[in-house]
Amino acid sequence: MPPCYPTAAEGVLMFEVPELRIQEVEGRFVAIFGDAEIPLPRPERLKEDAVDVCRSEGDEQAAEALRACDLSYAVAQGQGIEQLIEVVVAAPAGVFEVLQEDRSPLYRDIMGALLTVCPDLGSDRVVRKE
Repeated sequence: MPPCYPTAAEGVLMFEVPELRIQEVEGRFVAIFGDAEIPLPRPERLKEDAVDVCRSEGDEQAAEALRACDLSYAVAQGQGIEQLIEVVVAAPAGVFEVLQEDRSPLYRDIMGALLTVCPDLGSDRVVRKE
């Protein structure tokens, strides 16, 4: 659990929650939360490893769709004060539309592969690749 820093406001003891940040530090990606550092794979490596997971499961469609995408990280707001490590999938037009379909098996397969490689991901967002 990350440290909380007590502050006083109008006679009430409150806790200041550190902000989650994602940074590239010395050639590696880390999520920084207070004093804690969570190592993350470089987005290119995350994609390569997730493509391998798709292929190992015999899912060439998901592997090829993911290969056409670019990945990055962001911080997403969870419930209440919760902050999540988010993977942002920039997908080309054809893949973007399929990933927007409600309960798309392709979406489920790609996100499952990404979570297999990096279980610290707490959120995802699909955007149109420009």
